[in-house]
Amino acid sequence: MIFAFATDDRTLMVFPNQRDVVTYCEGWDVSEGGWLFFDAEGTPMEAVFSEPAAKNGWVIFHGFYSLRLNAESEKTHLLVHLPQVAAVEGEAPLNTVAAIEGLLKSRLTGMADSGLRPPAAAPKLQR
Repeated sequence: MIFAFATDDRTLMVFPNQRDVVTYCEGWDVSEGGWLFFDAEGTPMEAVFSEPAAKNGWVIFHGFYSLRLNAESEKTHLLVHLPQVAAVEGEAPLNTVAAIEGLLKSRLTGMADSGLRPPAAAPKLQR
């Protein structure tokens, strides 16, 4: 599962796989910062272009990209972005902000309970 947050209309999309993400999220918009991506645990992902997106007058080439975990520690966990979400598009039960928040918090709690460290940019959970 991959979460994609559209920065323009603040819609959070829930995709079952990377293929669906790259089919839906056009490369030009991705290259211009129009989308933020997160894995199933809410960890930031980044788009890596094998062929860059480009614009030549009225013609736009969307390029080709794939997603990978983002190694930059200053990127924020999806939980930090949830208050900005205006709408969620996903299949039930992951079609509300509350449901996604609950899922992500349970996964972070599970990580803490198993002795694993939650992502550095993730907010602290209150018990």
